Amino acid sequence: MKGVLTPNNIIDEALVEIRDFERANFKEASVYFLKGWRDFQIFEAGAQVKEAWRDITAINTVPFPEDLLRLIDVSIVLDGEYFSFTKSDILVDPITDPLDKTRDTTRGEDDTLRRSPSVGYGAQGNNLEYYYKEDRAKRRIILSRMALDQTLFADRTEVLVRYVATGMDDFNSTYIAADAGNMLVAYVAYKLVQARPEKYNPTYMAVKKEEYIEHLRMYRALEMPSLQELEDMIYESSGQNVRR
Repeated sequence: MKGVLTPNNIIDEALVEIRDFERANFKEASVYFLKGWRDFQIFEAGAQVKEAWRDITAINTVPFPEDLLRLIDVSIVLDGEYFSFTKSDILVDPITDPLDKTRDTTRGEDDTLRRSPSVGYGAQGNNLEYYYKEDRAKRRIILSRMALDQTLFADRTEVLVRYVATGMDDFNSTYIAADAGNMLVAYVAYKLVQARPEKYNPTYMAVKKEEYIEHLRMYRALEMPSLQELEDMIYESSGQNVRR
């Protein structure tokens, strides 16, 4: 009991709430869970920096990773050196490290692989052309001619995408804090009941709605600063002069 729940825990608890012990509505409950996950933005963006190798398509695009929330940079490996198309002097270490897992010893890749980006390279190739552009509507990266020229000399045929992930990789291995988890259990249970007015009477539906609202209020209240935090904020700002 560490105060965390997995998505499967949450979905199973919601199904038990509506007495679906056979998990007959598991798929529908999973959809409601993911909708709640997105709508309430229950993820820690700063703690979910990841990397993934992605293939270049025939039309010179790179599909977004399925769990991509925000793109950080696109890169390749040239002679064992990390070459970033996006200039960044400080790169956050990713949760996954595909570079370490996919080295090819025949190319001389070993533990000395350098991760620091090449100095002077940025997302803008020159005054007229960029290395790549994001196409968020189609969830893909469009590589320019300059980027493709660089990939011809790369150690691999794919590009390495560094990104902020939603954190939703697997329903068994993603962990959610108990306060958010309890709210999602009530949310999923209420949505399942709401979708079946012919099965559940209005009184039961009203009870589930009230339980969901109450858990939502508790979750929102926990997001607010405490009295001690408010006091600290007042003391920190009390000595500042305001100039107009």
